[in-house]
Amino acid sequence: MRRGLVGLLLLAALAGRPAAAVESWRTVPLWGGDVVSLAFAPADPDLVLAGTAAGQVFLSRDGGASWQPAGAVFPLAGWIVASLQFDPNRPSRVWAALRGVFGGGALVRSDDLGRSWETRTQRPGDEIFALALVPGEEGRLLIGTRTGVWGSSDAGTSWRQLSGSQPDLVEVSSLLVHPQHPQTVIAGTFRRAFRSTDGGATWRGVFDGMVLDTQIFSLAAVPNNDSEVWAATCGWVYRSDDGGERWARFKDGLTERRAPGFQALPGGRLLAGTVSGVYSSDDRGATWARRTRDDLSVATVAYHPKRPAVVLVGTEGSGVWRSTDGGATFLPASHGITAPRVTALARGRNELLAAVAHGGPAAGIYAVLARGSRVVHQTTQMPTVLSLAVAGRDAWAATEGGLFARRDGIWTRVGELPAARFEQVVAADGRVVARSRDGLFERAGERFAPITAPAPAWSAAVHGGEVMVAGAAGAWQLAAEGPRSLTLPAVGQLGSSGGRLFLSGADGLWTRGRGDGAWLSHIKGRARVLATGDASFPAVVVSEDGAQLFATADRGLHLLALPIPARDVLAAAVDGGQLFLGTSGYGLLHADLDELVPPVAGGGATVAAGPH
Repeated sequence: MRRGLVGLLLLAALAGRPAAAVESWRTVPLWGGDVVSLAFAPADPDLVLAGTAAGQVFLSRDGGASWQPAGAVFPLAGWIVASLQFDPNRPSRVWAALRGVFGGGALVRSDDLGRSWETRTQRPGDEIFALALVPGEEGRLLIGTRTGVWGSSDAGTSWRQLSGSQPDLVEVSSLLVHPQHPQTVIAGTFRRAFRSTDGGATWRGVFDGMVLDTQIFSLAAVPNNDSEVWAATCGWVYRSDDGGERWARFKDGLTERRAPGFQALPGGRLLAGTVSGVYSSDDRGATWARRTRDDLSVATVAYHPKRPAVVLVGTEGSGVWRSTDGGATFLPASHGITAPRVTALARGRNELLAAVAHGGPAAGIYAVLARGSRVVHQTTQMPTVLSLAVAGRDAWAATEGGLFARRDGIWTRVGELPAARFEQVVAADGRVVARSRDGLFERAGERFAPITAPAPAWSAAVHGGEVMVAGAAGAWQLAAEGPRSLTLPAVGQLGSSGGRLFLSGADGLWTRGRGDGAWLSHIKGRARVLATGDASFPAVVVSEDGAQLFATADRGLHLLALPIPARDVLAAAVDGGQLFLGTSGYGLLHADLDELVPPVAGGGATVAAGPH
């Protein structure tokens, strides 16, 4: 029996790990994320599925107003759900085209609205960008891939390349089977469009009016007009009045040229989803007007023919936005979609600060309260946050556009420092140090002042009350009497957490306590350290072995069974007896420490298998 893709992924994730711990992880109600595909059920305008860039599938039963996981919270972790489509010949069946984050592709289907998935094909050496189903021909599928257009007549059991006679028909990013003329198929590539009038058996380029090197992100037919087709591209939008033979470009009013999403509503309104918002046109594309804020980056647009006033857009980072007036206005509708990028965490007195990046209106800094059950959005007007630190009531954020500070609950940029990329901020032992690409700065009173290191630093730590830095030219302790050279076992990144000094990099992981004690080796091979701020469990270490929790009691590494790839863990914190993990597109996860590392008699911690 063919094993489903989900089963394969989970078996790989659980190999050598305590399986029970996977079920321990929960998601914090931080709404948003990259929603790259949307599909309305053909017979029910209230039933919608949304796919994310991190392999999550969410279900709405109220027309996209609110969401919940369709099945498992992370059913297809590590995959991009490039396309979701209900089968026109079997409306209860859903198909999903998957693209690997680092290559490869797969096609899966579900007969229970995403609660479980069956693998129909896996393509390790190819990538799937687009999917089309042929109405009236059950089992007939087309996929657009890096190597061209492929067709199946047996529901994905076997495949035949349909585009082999056209060597330029590769990198197929969009497919349209014309709803009124199913033998007419248009394929959009990274350069131009191609057209078939015999169901994909033969192809020819349809270049008239379309600029060369125009990647076609999406194709849309116009309701009640069987000859009009639209192409949304990296260079504005194109209309064809003859089924894709000739094209005319439109851009008046489109202040952004990249338009990944497009829909034509039955009433004649056109909607173009661009990387700077949704635009509409009521004059067949002659002029356009923006209908959303300009920091909304749109990936896809969808509506149901039975209720065209309701329009959904999937966005980069900001989840789903929804219109109930045919695209005239949009509001956020991501409640239940837990898929943002959480790039930094820091524990405060009564809160955990979490930074959400690349989320448009959903980005910024959140306060996580009540053991992860409630969040408060503190600020959005901030560049991408790379690091957070807290001391007392004050907090700092190192961002791509300067260092920001929170004082009296208000976040503002630290004016005495340049509005440049700050990669790190650390606060410990009464000292606050910020590191930019060009220098080091320390808080002195209410202001930050430069501090000098012998050479450029790529990491900084406050350990035992002293500032330590490391870079390509060496490592130093920056004492008041002058810098003192440090001898390290390897070149790497310095970090301090829970009273231990960490060194990590391409050659492994080492730790030592306070003072000048010996370095202890824990891992050979590439490792990175995510400080938690906790004395008992000061760090999560990500290596080829997965993610491991470091315990000071036994100086051991405790392997964590994660429901996502360990490579996608970006930040860690311990707060209220829980381990929190910030991730790249899976939201903010948390689990009870006593479930991850159960206590043993005598109060120590058990030691899971792992390198020491």
